[in-house]
Amino acid sequence: MLGKIVALIVMRKTKPSGNPLFQRLLGGMAAVLILSLIAAMLLAVFILGAIYLGYETLIGQGMDGPSAAVVLGIIILMVVTGLVATAIACLRNIRTISKQMMAQEMPIAYRANSVANAFIDGLMADAGRSTSTSYTNGRVL
Repeated sequence: MLGKIVALIVMRKTKPSGNPLFQRLLGGMAAVLILSLIAAMLLAVFILGAIYLGYETLIGQGMDGPSAAVVLGIIILMVVTGLVATAIACLRNIRTISKQMMAQEMPIAYRANSVANAFIDGLMADAGRSTSTSYTNGRVL
């Protein structure tokens, strides 16, 4: 998605569009993208500080260094796993919504796409099965 936004911004700079709404949309998307990147960097610094504070707190409570690192590593792994699961669920939701929108906006293209996807799925399923037959004296067994 990031690549598509960057490509649209570059296209806006190289090819003037007659649609001012499209230009405003691209400008707004670029602003949101830049602000999101800055927010992500600040959040990363905040998280690193919280991890360091947690480590120092565990050390201050009498835990040795490697044990504190293991405890924080397990906590970080659990948080990252939860975030990845949430991101996957959001991506599936977006995919479902985009399919529904495509079905409403372009029903013929959606049906053609569905038929093509079903054909490819069937083709890939058939490729997984063994199609070899045994021949004995010209007869199929």
